[in-house]
Amino acid sequence: MEAPVAAAAVIQEEAVAAAEVAVDAAEEDVEAKKNNDMKSTALHSVSVITALFWLFISHQTLNPITLKGPAFLQFYLIILTGLCVTVILGKLLKINNLRSILYFLIIIFSLGIIKLIRGIYLGKPVVYLTVILMIEITVILFFKSTHFNKKLK
Repeated sequence: MEAPVAAAAVIQEEAVAAAEVAVDAAEEDVEAKKNNDMKSTALHSVSVITALFWLFISHQTLNPITLKGPAFLQFYLIILTGLCVTVILGKLLKINNLRSILYFLIIIFSLGIIKLIRGIYLGKPVVYLTVILMIEITVILFFKSTHFNKKLK
């Protein structure tokens, strides 16, 4: 009678040990993912910091909304180009996070929409900005569909 009880106790101990190993592995995986998310966010922040640095050096302001049309387009293209470069760099370093890329794209797109509304309100030509925003919305939709396709798999 004691042999089956002892065997059950051994099996239970092995199951507990296996569960502890699985929990440790899951915790390490979550920590690695958090670390990767932070690295990705820091990497993509470089494009924003670079654009703001250019804005401050060349126009002595940190408010891109107050810029005239051509200067805003330069700022906007600097920030978008910087984001593209950091996405490529993140891919090479294997630290890209599609969610953070999508968030940065949406924030940059929102800035463009605000400037577009302001330009329309003031009666300024906004054709170039409209074209850039259309291209950007296409990229956002591509990233969003890629993100959801990867989540489903």
